[in-house]
Amino acid sequence: MKLGLQGKIAFVTGATRGLGLAAATALAQEGCRVAIMARDGERLGAATEELRKHGASFGVVGDVTHHVELSNAWNDVRRELGDPEIFVYNNSGPANSYFENVTDEELSASHDLTVRGFLWCMREALPAMKQRGWGRIVTLGSIAIKEPHKEYPLVLHNTFRLAQLGMSKTLANEYARYGITVNTIATGTIDHDGNSFVRAYAAGFAQGLTKEQVDRQRVATVPAGRLGRSEELGALCAFLCSELAGYITGQAIYLDGGRTQSPV
Repeated sequence: MKLGLQGKIAFVTGATRGLGLAAATALAQEGCRVAIMARDGERLGAATEELRKHGASFGVVGDVTHHVELSNAWNDVRRELGDPEIFVYNNSGPANSYFENVTDEELSASHDLTVRGFLWCMREALPAMKQRGWGRIVTLGSIAIKEPHKEYPLVLHNTFRLAQLGMSKTLANEYARYGITVNTIATGTIDHDGNSFVRAYAAGFAQGLTKEQVDRQRVATVPAGRLGRSEELGALCAFLCSELAGYITGQAIYLDGGRTQSPV
């Protein structure tokens, strides 16, 4: 299947490991010129070198929660590669917390990470996409948009992932006429080395569980009976960014092994 991505400029945030790196790798393998952004310069360098095996790539240090820093990162990408035609928004996700323990600082930080950072990126990405008459935007979200997580203390995650989806759907409505699609991948238990899995294992280890026991616990409600693979996330992301997916917009696509099955 030819996805028509050869030579497209793609920008992926939070892409030095986990799902962000999986998305960036899949786009690079399809021939995109990929820019990635992350806060950790050392990890960024290693990820950029890995992506160069598949073609042109560029890494820029930046934090989606710092407006000036984020704007500078976008300008660096434009100077190096040009205006992105594809943008994938990924982040580490809000901190774990029970409702009674949430501080105002954590509330603000979670909003900045999932909502305001995304809004700032859209202000950077959409004008050039609109002028070109083509663009692809994908956010890497969570099945919490359908049903709140109950296994772990994730009130901030459950709240702001849904807010991010609301913005995505609104943008899909407003920009579809310009050939721009906006979709969300709602991930379930995908096996990767990102922060969400690190936190899940930390919680399990605190209960005296082994990694294998944590894994069995996490897939107990998954009909597929296994963890998802990061390359499955990458493949879905690449398809949503392709020419073939031009009639898919405003959607949340669940990548969760069948766990989420409610009819609405």
